[in-house]
Amino acid sequence: MMDTTLIKTLVVSIALIVATLLIYPYFKDSSRGPIAEWHMINVNIGGQQGDANLLVVGEQVVMIDAGKNEIGYSAVIPYLEKFGIEQIDHFFISNPGDAYYGGMVAILDSGIPIARIYHHRNAELAINSEQYRRWFIESLQFAADKGSEVIAVGQGFTVDLPSDSRIEVVYAQEGAQIRNGKPMIDGSLIVKFEVSESSVLFSADADRRLGKSLSDLPGIRAEFLKMPHPGEDNPAPARFYDAVNPDFVLVPGPKRRWCGDAGRVAREWTIRKQVPTWVTGSNGHIRVIWRPGEVLIAPQYDDGRCKLKTFGSVQVKRES
Repeated sequence: MMDTTLIKTLVVSIALIVATLLIYPYFKDSSRGPIAEWHMINVNIGGQQGDANLLVVGEQVVMIDAGKNEIGYSAVIPYLEKFGIEQIDHFFISNPGDAYYGGMVAILDSGIPIARIYHHRNAELAINSEQYRRWFIESLQFAADKGSEVIAVGQGFTVDLPSDSRIEVVYAQEGAQIRNGKPMIDGSLIVKFEVSESSVLFSADADRRLGKSLSDLPGIRAEFLKMPHPGEDNPAPARFYDAVNPDFVLVPGPKRRWCGDAGRVAREWTIRKQVPTWVTGSNGHIRVIWRPGEVLIAPQYDDGRCKLKTFGSVQVKRES
């Protein structure tokens, strides 16, 4: 007959092995840390308005816009330094306005290198002002002189990232459209970030015309929507938001615009559809963190003004 002590030892050993096998996947996933992070940096301060988005996926660092030049120095660079960002692998200019690319010059001037910069292949032609066109060209030349590879791209361009994630240009207007009898070119890059069965649509500065075009685009649906700027006129129509059908919305805009007439269409849509919404102008910097089994949305400040209700940090559980 087997010794009872030996039996107990075997039972305990088997139990430990089973427990280890059950919890190993949890510790294995947890040890990897975040799969990806999206930081919507608040550059909507001091009367300014703009976009600045930082994506960190494994060892890869991506930025989609960086606000205006002066805000780049005062807000974006300190934020990057706080999180230890020493280089940027990919930089997308979603719109050839200085509220999007101006901070890129500040980043390069501060000594943070940017390996590759992408812009709409017709971005220069889309700028109506000669002065603004010159600024855009000079900024790209400054980047090239700093060692950045400047690349003109179009619809369908993709960048593969770690963890089976990627960024794709889902829309870039080809050719000119006629508006009021004049040929008009939109220099926006509408990009989609896909990670861990989730997605973010970065909608640049989509106005009524661009919003209508995007509404008819297959695959425009996204879990997160980076809201277009609350514009003074010609806002993206409600049908655009219906097409994206986001579960969560992040707004890069001053509180006064979001709460005023400029933000009315988008604001009323989020309230009517009961979509959790955060606004940099009142929530400050906002982080979205993808981890195994969950997504965490974490604003710098809780604030519920001009929204469905107050949304602070929200944890969304997923099946592992």
